[in-house]
Amino acid sequence: MTVAHDLPIMAENVKQLESAIEKPASYEPKEKVSGEWQGEEVSFNASFSGHRFTAEEVAQLLAGEVISFQAINKKGKAYTAKGQLAKKRYKGKNFVGFDLILDKKKARKK
Repeated sequence: MTVAHDLPIMAENVKQLESAIEKPASYEPKEKVSGEWQGEEVSFNASFSGHRFTAEEVAQLLAGEVISFQAINKKGKAYTAKGQLAKKRYKGKNFVGFDLILDKKKARKK
């Protein structure tokens, strides 16, 4: 139950919060590529870790092949990425995307 005399205080609190909290940058959807993979029409991000897939790489991924390419990690360091398309799940949503195959020798232990 809201009390009428609380509304001006609540409105002032909202103004203070808006000025104190940085607004998030506007969301820009990622570029997608699409095609048939494992008998179904799919679309997935056109890039991974700073690398934009070429038309040949997209065709290889859709054919179920493993590809490798030079990529940049979050710390800005170059590495060779190796992977293929896979069904994945993020925040409760299923999607098809590039799945990085980690070298067992370098993989972090959980």
